Amino acid sequence: MSDLVSIIIPVYNREAYLRPTLQSIQTQTYGNWECFLVDDHSTDTSLYILKEFEKEDPRFKVLVRPHSRPKGANACRNYGFEKASGKYINWFDSDDLMEPDFIRNKVAALDAQTDIVLSKTKIYYVTDQTEVFEKRTNLTSNLLEDFITRKISWYLPDPMYAKTFLDRHNLVFDEQLLGGQDRDFFQRILLNEPKMIVIDDYLTTYVKHGASISEKIYKQGNFKITQSRVCALISYIQTLKSKGKLSPLLKTFYATELRKMIPLVYRDSKTTQSILKMLMRLSSFNFETLKNWSKVSLGLSSLMITGKGQKLFK
Repeated sequence: MSDLVSIIIPVYNREAYLRPTLQSIQTQTYGNWECFLVDDHSTDTSLYILKEFEKEDPRFKVLVRPHSRPKGANACRNYGFEKASGKYINWFDSDDLMEPDFIRNKVAALDAQTDIVLSKTKIYYVTDQTEVFEKRTNLTSNLLEDFITRKISWYLPDPMYAKTFLDRHNLVFDEQLLGGQDRDFFQRILLNEPKMIVIDDYLTTYVKHGASISEKIYKQGNFKITQSRVCALISYIQTLKSKGKLSPLLKTFYATELRKMIPLVYRDSKTTQSILKMLMRLSSFNFETLKNWSKVSLGLSSLMITGKGQKLFK
């Protein structure tokens, strides 16, 4: 008997994209899977479509996020994970597509010593009908640092996890985080030094369209989302430091990241003070640091007086 694979998909107002996604799962060459479709209280016909597929194929299991959990994809992902019974776990998105061998090729690559197998993603741009193949999905000798600094990267559907690894380290998505959820999850995973392999197969098509939730979030520059990301970033920096993994390169990287966030939150003194305190902890006494602090001081003054000065924080 082949091992059971649990696919978990959060869904919110995806009526235009759901059917192709679910059909791409239904036509997998590997048949022993269950797919938890967790509706986040959609206001369109998404839930109706999900139930159609569940009625046709009982491997689809429709859930609705409990009201006791915060709204958002992370709560839906965690809720689906709590119901999953597969040996392997693969989160997926409600508007992306699986190649027919998505599950089969990943399961074939996993063994008792492997915690995570990564496939690769191609990005399909709806507006101009072009495809781009992700080239950064690789493993390196300095995996955590290279992922944080974006030398390497992967997308949410790429990893298939051994459930025992996730359970052993109590790894779930942060339900309070409003932006950058995937990277936060991956970074916490990498802190636990999983045994990983990459297969050179492009098994996911990431459909990039104007209705993408991530596109809307970052175009809006929402204050609450940035504030949430600042808190998560500072917490993660503190964790890295406590584990002895906050290298000089990462200190410089995070100082740059935090400076870029100041123009987005400067009207909130508490969040701004949190950033400035962390910048102090990341600083070393040299000419470059003095120059950056001068720019931050000048930029803050300019923002407070004129509402301009964003370029000084880059």
